[in-house]
Amino acid sequence: MKSTFKYEEDRIYMMPIQFGPQPGNRDLPGGLVKDEKNFPKRRTATIHYLTRAEQLAKIIPPGFELWGEPVITFEINHHTEVPFLGGRGYCAFGVQHPARYVGKKETAHGMFRSVTFEDPPDVVTSGREELGCHKIYAELPEPRMVRNAYYYQAGLYGRQFFTMELHDLEEVPPSPDGDRPFVSTRSYEGVQSDGTLYYKYIPRINEPGVADVEHAVLLPAAYPNLTVDKVFKSKNAKAAFLPSTWHDLPKYFHVVNALAELDLLEFRGASLTFTHGGKDLSDMRAID
Repeated sequence: MKSTFKYEEDRIYMMPIQFGPQPGNRDLPGGLVKDEKNFPKRRTATIHYLTRAEQLAKIIPPGFELWGEPVITFEINHHTEVPFLGGRGYCAFGVQHPARYVGKKETAHGMFRSVTFEDPPDVVTSGREELGCHKIYAELPEPRMVRNAYYYQAGLYGRQFFTMELHDLEEVPPSPDGDRPFVSTRSYEGVQSDGTLYYKYIPRINEPGVADVEHAVLLPAAYPNLTVDKVFKSKNAKAAFLPSTWHDLPKYFHVVNALAELDLLEFRGASLTFTHGGKDLSDMRAID
């Protein structure tokens, strides 16, 4: 008997497709109503460093070039009360810097998200396949909070490969130009950021170096439903990637080591931001 499987129109599918549409942030299970003004809730720790342009130039994809100052940003978002996860939470740890992509028909400026580590794994697969974000899994526990300090870490297989500390936090009034999760407000050379940039790449089966899909991706900067609740600045903060071996991180020790080799020349500020609301990312698009 032949397959009776049929695709449903305007639904999202991911492997294994034969069980039906993939529920998620852009295709909510029946009965769920989006409330992007109130959920999810989010705590974001961010730290910025000036680094060397020639080092960043080695780890950007084809078609990209650096834009403005070579400032690297480490951003850890702990989300809670996430509707598409049934009220559970997840953590996203991103590394980004200003860049522009020069395409065939358009040029896009923004913060290039070099890599995103996420926990748990099911938020990784949807972001990679469906949207084209370069996400990989890591264990990202809640930070330790001691007095007026937050201690973050990232690791896998019991190997810690990143640490970040924010000390002496002081509350400041929210600012439109301050740190806002996912929102790229930078401007250089009189050009305003278009949003966050990614590079989608899916390899062809058993043809090394050949891609089935390969193109840049833009997440527009607009986050109309994101509300900033509180902002804290830290003048005493630090972060570092820890060099790792193949035995430590078999699948992506090369990613961690490339980031560990960046020279962090000058501390450019750190913050802890509490927000709520967001969007379902259905405005993400490929750049031609």
